[in-house]
Amino acid sequence: NKSSTIKVAEFLSNEQINPLFDATIQCVEEAIINSLIAAETMVGYGGNRVEAISHDNVIKILKKYNRLNDHKE
Repeated sequence: NKSSTIKVAEFLSNEQINPLFDATIQCVEEAIINSLIAAETMVGYGGNRVEAISHDNVIKILKKYNRLNDHKE
């Protein structure tokens, strides 16, 4: 019935939704790391220069915060 005003909604329990949150966190972390690795030095308006972070520095930071090989299986 198209004119019905009663709607039914289903929700995931906390136990069911937590893996979705974990996967989202992993995806965002991976996207950030990928953007850091792919970054290139840029020169913008007025000759303003922004250096890309070196891969060695990215690795040092990831090690410092125990983010290398941190994926749970």
